[in-house]
Amino acid sequence: KAALRWKNHVVGRAWRQWEAMVLELKCRRVLAMKAVKMWIGIIVGRSWRTWMMMTVERQRLQALTLRVVLRWKHGALSKGLGKWYGEVVQARRATKAALRWKNHVVGRAWRQWEAMVLELKCRRVLAMKAVKMWIGIIVGRSWRTWMMMTVERQRLQALTLRVVLRWKHGALSKGLGKWYGEVVQARRATKAALRWK
Repeated sequence: KAALRWKNHVVGRAWRQWEAMVLELKCRRVLAMKAVKMWIGIIVGRSWRTWMMMTVERQRLQALTLRVVLRWKHGALSKGLGKWYGEVVQARRATKAALRWKNHVVGRAWRQWEAMVLELKCRRVLAMKAVKMWIGIIVGRSWRTWMMMTVERQRLQALTLRVVLRWKHGALSKGLGKWYGEVVQARRATKAALRWK
């Protein structure tokens, strides 16, 4: 028992020393990480501020350069624009004068052309009316001639049919009479032969 107590006492003390050492190492590690993070933050912060300052300065210089270039460019452009505008105004005046003259000549030619086209249309309408009238006259004459010929042909056909029917019926009636006479004579002869037999 005494040995176990001593052993447990020694093991317990070793255990407590080990726990203390592990806890101290953890604390040191946490402090070291905090220090590292702090230094990293400081370095990153300095780098960030330096980069920001450089970026802001670059943007300021770009804006300044752009303003200078635009002033120079707009100055040259305004001179060029003024010259161009003057030439445009002058060209427009010349164009208006040319158009007035051209429109006067073209207008006169246009009115003459319109009058000529209108006259041609009137002539065409009158010609078409005359052609229709002559066609009507010719067609009317042809129609009347054809109708008269058709009526005459129908009359002649009817007359011919009546003549043929009369002749046919006359010949048929003679043939029928002769046949009937022979039939009657044959019957009498048959009856006589039957009586005699």
